[in-house]
Amino acid sequence: MIKPNRYPGRQTGVALVTVLWFLVLLSVLGFGFSKSMRMEIKIARNLLDSVHARHLADGAVERGIYELLKPVANEQDAVLLGVPIYFGFDGAKLSFTIRDERGKIDLNRASPELLEGLFLVLGAEPDRATSLADAIVDWRDENDLRQLNGAEEADYQGAGLDIIPSNAPFRSTVELQQVLGMDTQLYNKALPNITVHSFSGNINPQSASQEVLLALPNIDVSQVEDYTEERANLSEEDSQLSLPILPDASGLTTDQAGPVYSIEGRVTLASGATTARELTIWIPDRNADVPFYILNSQTIVPQETEQGLEQ
Repeated sequence: MIKPNRYPGRQTGVALVTVLWFLVLLSVLGFGFSKSMRMEIKIARNLLDSVHARHLADGAVERGIYELLKPVANEQDAVLLGVPIYFGFDGAKLSFTIRDERGKIDLNRASPELLEGLFLVLGAEPDRATSLADAIVDWRDENDLRQLNGAEEADYQGAGLDIIPSNAPFRSTVELQQVLGMDTQLYNKALPNITVHSFSGNINPQSASQEVLLALPNIDVSQVEDYTEERANLSEEDSQLSLPILPDASGLTTDQAGPVYSIEGRVTLASGATTARELTIWIPDRNADVPFYILNSQTIVPQETEQGLEQ
């Protein structure tokens, strides 16, 4: 004889609670899966945007090279003060900037006075600026003779460093980080103003930064400020004859541009993804079979936001 269920409501309640917990578990799993899928989609979209932006930035660089090499272009106008040239493509905002490497201070050619001036402008104490300038000369020269405030192998060993001066020209600006007395903060400040590709100890003021101009010995600060302000007000359509003249009491400036240029391409997509690419090229001869040689190629961290690209 089957006994009647004395508590039918209790079993029904347990079943209901079980079903509810099961539904909650399914909801949690569904939410987690949905969140995971959204994350995967976002990662994939970011990766796609990154690749898209990279290729567009390369295209902006190629556009800059084309403008520089055009037979009808005036070379001086093409490198007009490093002014960015903006254009659009497929909803993205692009720009290219051409800079004459002679607008920078060459680590292999610059005088100690010019190097010292740069470090002073960037905030180094006078004694440190002098020591760094001499240490750079000791690094790049072929002998082991120590400059007055410089550093040779014994000085690096005394500082507990395994590094020794190469006694050869700097191969890249990155090598400056190894010079005794250099730190990351000062190096990052110096980086936009230095090069190893100018082939000259003189500076082209038409494309030099204000920091580089202020590094020139015996330069007048007010003249530099007036010069850079006048230069900044020029547009890309202005003739090279309109470029201002900077009085130079040091004899370290030149009006000759090239033959090495850096071309920077920047892009901001509609999604906000931003990247920048830079090529350093050497133009040996306008009539050569090879129009240019690539000396350096790199991806750089953009300093401008999307708003900065708008005009």
